[in-house]
Amino acid sequence: MSTRFSSADTAWLHMDRPTNLMVINSVLLFDEPVDWDRVKQITQRRIIDVYPRFSQRVVESRLPLRPPKWVDDSDFALEHHLHHRALPAPGDRAALQELVSDLMTMPLDRSRPLWHTYMVDGYGDGAAIISRMHHCIADGIALGRVMGSLSDKRPDADIGPPPAALEPRRANGPFGELADSATQLAVGAGQLVAATARQTAAVATSPSHASPAPWVAMRRPRSAWC
Repeated sequence: MSTRFSSADTAWLHMDRPTNLMVINSVLLFDEPVDWDRVKQITQRRIIDVYPRFSQRVVESRLPLRPPKWVDDSDFALEHHLHHRALPAPGDRAALQELVSDLMTMPLDRSRPLWHTYMVDGYGDGAAIISRMHHCIADGIALGRVMGSLSDKRPDADIGPPPAALEPRRANGPFGELADSATQLAVGAGQLVAATARQTAAVATSPSHASPAPWVAMRRPRSAWC
């Protein structure tokens, strides 16, 4: 399956520079240790299985002015994107900040899906999860909702995707759903902000238009991981 980029997402991709990475970085902090195996299971069930964009890579067009497209990565493997690390002593906020700052300088490999998640043991008595996702996948608010879908209101919640992710709300507006990958919004640079607000995509393949997951306190999320 392949899907053409919207104009706004093309701009985010092409604005990426080694000294100015278009990557959204987020950190979840946990008061208790996290189960690594359940992190892998939940990531697979609630992100990979729900949003195929996270198992697709970017292919640039050979034709000038034609946007790139998302294509399924035939070599996709969760272990290429999900990493397990231990925070160096003393395992405090300064150590975590140093690790995050180091990761933030690393470009994402465009031959693979544009995201990485790091589960970090040894942050005080608990753990941290650092996620890095390219801005062309979705905007920061939409990706925040994706991260929120990993957490639950109850510690005994089922490991499967939450109801909001199973039945995403379809994009509305004059352009509807981009069922035809060849259909694109032709906008100039001066219309980028408007294009960002209007852009639509197949909700089954993009997190941008998923129904908002219930917000949780990011510093103390309840989750099936612990």
